[in-house]
Amino acid sequence: MKNILKIYLFLYLILLNSPVKAEDWPGFLGPKRNGQAFLNIETFVKEPQIMWSVNVGEGFSGPVVFAETVFLHHRNQNTEEITSFSLKSGKVNWRKSFPTNYKDDFSRGDGPRSTPAVNKTAIICISPDGKLRALNNTNGELLWEKDLVSEFESNKIFFGFGSSPLILDEKLIVMAGGNKAGCICINIKTGTLIWKSEGFKGSYSSPVVAKFNKQDCVILFHRDGLSVFNLTDGLNLGMFPWRARFDASVNASTPLVKDEEIFLTASYGTGAAWLKFNQGKFEKIWANDTSLSCHFGTPIISNGFLYGFHGRQESGPEFRCVNLKTGEVLWSKDGTGSGNLIKFSSHYLLLAEDGTLFLNKFNSTKWEPVFSQKILNNACRAQPAFSDKFLLARDGTKLICLQITP
Repeated sequence: MKNILKIYLFLYLILLNSPVKAEDWPGFLGPKRNGQAFLNIETFVKEPQIMWSVNVGEGFSGPVVFAETVFLHHRNQNTEEITSFSLKSGKVNWRKSFPTNYKDDFSRGDGPRSTPAVNKTAIICISPDGKLRALNNTNGELLWEKDLVSEFESNKIFFGFGSSPLILDEKLIVMAGGNKAGCICINIKTGTLIWKSEGFKGSYSSPVVAKFNKQDCVILFHRDGLSVFNLTDGLNLGMFPWRARFDASVNASTPLVKDEEIFLTASYGTGAAWLKFNQGKFEKIWANDTSLSCHFGTPIISNGFLYGFHGRQESGPEFRCVNLKTGEVLWSKDGTGSGNLIKFSSHYLLLAEDGTLFLNKFNSTKWEPVFSQKILNNACRAQPAFSDKFLLARDGTKLICLQITP
């Protein structure tokens, strides 16, 4: 009996002292769709080193990571390419290309805008012209393909399709943004449609899943506002109108959900709203256009405070900290421009549009940087990814891997 207890104690100590497996970054805004990286990281290197760098094509699609493999959707001349890289070395595992003649109507770049989603079954990507594709993530073989425009009468809005897909086990959630279906749920293995919602116009925001009244729901911030759907059958459980009063505008920031409450933010004179959703009804806790009007970057929540960008991208937005419960602006920082965020337990990474990376401490009283470092060049709008010790980030020509933690 004593020997058995010793064995159990030995195994327990091994488990207790073994390194915790780092999470993958399997889609836009990470594993929890809120910008949250692995929770227990507290220590960071003072001067992050580039482990590898590769030339890539254009686009605003962010990198994703699954099983120590990095995937990127980008464009090289007249082809869209999904490329698989080794996380540790940057070595190319495979490439899969598709011809494209997409041209942006406003000369804002012709590459992909939507960030892929990946799991053990497939990697899913959406082209700016509405081609939804599933590829084998080990070799790039095309598993199935759908044309959102022809099948659901979807519209590319202004700058092409930019909402990022979401994988939940074997279900795939996509904002189709069409007359025949606004949101669709697909079997990821077969491409078979499981359900579709009523039609509505899409946006550049991305779907989120959360529980309300113990029910799994899809939360979607589309062209006209926020809709909540039953994950099982697509039943519309409620809709909250929230959009600019003029046509030349978009909703782009992804909703944040905390304890059955939802945070929305948009630019173009629309602003932010903190909502409570219960039994199909929305209650405004607060709403205004002065707290946190995010043009495209999604803010993060930490300890009851919002951190994010306020103002139009072309006008030079501020970075702010806001009291989530009241909407009170606690501090503002000029000069960062637009950017994207990754959240840790007590720190956050801010990758500015000009390619400057900041590591800051969460502080509701002031901007508190630990370091800043220029890592990329201008037009750095893609959401970065974090996995293991590494930050994956891109601009219009390069994908880099930096070691962020010891």
